[in-house]
Amino acid sequence: MARRRNRNYRKNARSSSLPGVVLLVVFAAGCLGFGWLWLHNRCELLAARIKDLEQEKTALRRRVTNEEFKWSSLTTYENMMKLLREHRIEMNWPNERQIVRVRRAAGAADAETGFVRN
Repeated sequence: MARRRNRNYRKNARSSSLPGVVLLVVFAAGCLGFGWLWLHNRCELLAARIKDLEQEKTALRRRVTNEEFKWSSLTTYENMMKLLREHRIEMNWPNERQIVRVRRAAGAADAETGFVRN
């Protein structure tokens, strides 16, 4: 009978897990790199959107100021009298006794809007 060979000759051999650790470190570094790139891109997009919104806000504020100026110039005493004459309307301002003044309730918030009425 033939003698069987012992196939467990690698039993005492040492195996290194270094390639697995290196692969894990490279994979983690790649994930961190892609995460950083995604976050950087997202921040750039948000910064561009904020810049556009701020420019739109500035343009709208300019338009509101322009419209308020136009309205205040249209509602001046001289302009009202001119319009009354143009439309041939005979109208006098009310006497002090004819004016009804309505006051705000105590504790009512005055700062509902930031606008001041003429």
